[in-house]
Amino acid sequence: SYAGAGLGNYVAKRRIALPRRSEAAYARLGLTERGFSAGVEGMLQRRTLNLFASGGAPVDAGALSVNAGWQDSSYGLTYRHRLQGEQFEPPAGSPDVDFTYRWAGTTENERRSSDEVAARARPLSFLSLSGEAGRLVRFDSGPIDRYGGATQVGWLGYDITCLLYTSD
Repeated sequence: SYAGAGLGNYVAKRRIALPRRSEAAYARLGLTERGFSAGVEGMLQRRTLNLFASGGAPVDAGALSVNAGWQDSSYGLTYRHRLQGEQFEPPAGSPDVDFTYRWAGTTENERRSSDEVAARARPLSFLSLSGEAGRLVRFDSGPIDRYGGATQVGWLGYDITCLLYTSD
């Protein structure tokens, strides 16, 4: 109950969620030809966080992804670059389910940009080799570098995997 100005604490009994609006534009262009593939995709977002406010508290953000690669039945090489604004929010669940695992616990919202290169080779029917390198630049802290390699020997699937992470 009301005790008078400055004589009590007020606690809201019912919080009202502010009305929001979200708009997005997405575009993708891709090419696949004789083992070579390349693509670019981007998204622009405009979110209005409070439709009650006179300015609406607008937030504009975007993200860009570029990838290229080549592969045949025995060898492959891929490159991927991703860039996003600090206010960017993926409109749905992330398609990159291994992101946090690959980047030592970093979440996708912390990423400013990332570059990843991966190579694989199967020179013999019983031997597979793969390697990867990546660099993640975060908004609020130093970059993370990732290096990894794996080999699989034999038809039974014996494999060895090694990952190394470094950060500033």
